[in-house]
Amino acid sequence: MTKSKTTFKDIKNALKWMGAILSVMLFYGFSMALYGHTLVEWWEPLGIALTAVLVIWFLLRGFWGKVWRGVNPYVALLGHMVVMTGVVLFLILGLNFWFADDTTLHTEEVTVEERLQEKHYHTQRVGRNRYRRGNPYYKYILRVRFDNGRLKEIEVPLKRYNRTRTGGKMTLDLETGLWGYPVITTWF
Repeated sequence: MTKSKTTFKDIKNALKWMGAILSVMLFYGFSMALYGHTLVEWWEPLGIALTAVLVIWFLLRGFWGKVWRGVNPYVALLGHMVVMTGVVLFLILGLNFWFADDTTLHTEEVTVEERLQEKHYHTQRVGRNRYRRGNPYYKYILRVRFDNGRLKEIEVPLKRYNRTRTGGKMTLDLETGLWGYPVITTWF
């Protein structure tokens, strides 16, 4: 019986893949956070991102062929789509948010349509490789309607949630982003 020896190259390769997976998760997480502050339908930036990702696929086929060496081409395409969609979404929403035009800053009064509470649970570790559902916590969400009829769900702290009533008015500061999508600049 021979023992397999872990080499530095194996560890380095594993760390590269873990870093890549963590980076992709961060891109998607930041994209979701930026989407929460952008007034746009979800399918618009996603459609643009998927179109751009397909164009990028044809431009970078040689690069991905080296990264996914020996892998089925359809699996390589799927990996490219997952990775690059997160990156492109982050770029679309991030550039729109960070390069918003300060001169277009205006205040809009919105109507609170609904107050929502989402119950979530912490994860509690009870032993080695054993976890269970921990204590509950809540997310407080206000569904607001703009003058043009658009609905948006905004996560707010408990104090703001308690001060707001259904049917009440609320003011939000908005700027026009780089790509023309309105950005909510009010922080709660």
